[in-house]
Amino acid sequence: MISFPTISKGKNTLNISGSLNFTLIVLGCALALTVGCRQGGDQAAAIDKSITVGRHPRTQTYVYECNDGYGFVARIEGENAWLFLPNGTISLPHVRSGSGARYSDGSITFWSKGEAALLETDGNSRRNCRNNRRKAIWEDAKLNGIDFRAVGNEPG
Repeated sequence: MISFPTISKGKNTLNISGSLNFTLIVLGCALALTVGCRQGGDQAAAIDKSITVGRHPRTQTYVYECNDGYGFVARIEGENAWLFLPNGTISLPHVRSGSGARYSDGSITFWSKGEAALLETDGNSRRNCRNNRRKAIWEDAKLNGIDFRAVGNEPG
């Protein structure tokens, strides 16, 4: 049975009876809240860590659309560029360039500066390729393992 403190006033004294049970209940609740909050914080940190594990902090994803209708995805991860081309996926190492970022394996070269890119492969040069930021957001989500992304409002 829970007993709440009762306060009675005497001559120059203040008597509180039943306060031991009340104090224990308050301390128990405070302890439960503290432990619960701490465990929740640990769980949130673990979730945050699991999301960022394996992803390089400088990862960028681009969807390039060229003037001739050719399109490809480029994913920059540190010192490498992954190119998702219509005929396959390749990884290119970063090489020195005077301007922009250049990646090449000697036969295929990808060069980007800002939102523009150039792709040279098998003697073909794709110039005037521009990043489609709207598509790049979706592609980045897909490459990070997100299978579903909701936008907008439900009808009705």
